[in-house]
Amino acid sequence: MAEKTIRPVFLRYSHGMVDTAWDCIDLLPLLIFTLSWGCFHCQVNVLPDFRPTEYLFTEHADKGKERWQIYAWALRSVMCEEGRFTKSSLSGTAKKLYTAYMTMATDAVHKDEIDLDDPGVLSGQ
Repeated sequence: MAEKTIRPVFLRYSHGMVDTAWDCIDLLPLLIFTLSWGCFHCQVNVLPDFRPTEYLFTEHADKGKERWQIYAWALRSVMCEEGRFTKSSLSGTAKKLYTAYMTMATDAVHKDEIDLDDPGVLSGQ
């Protein structure tokens, strides 16, 4: 199966005292808050289409075991560089645990139940 061309898009907010992040608040309340606050400005950044090539997969084979992992790594790198974002080293599992805890989900794991000394929890291994 061929990899699809993707058009990366990211939003850059300019604001005063509040940082807009939806890792600990649901998207709908965040949008309502953002749209009702007069000082927020949002710049939509559309990057050129990103099409994977065999060169990408051979030159960056160390970035993942499968082609989709290399592709995801490359897209993330481009978007972080162009958007001046800081990359997080947390795994997807750790981010889900954090989001569930911060949004007080009923099935959230309490912070005392997580072994932060276990490197697999934070790195996803």
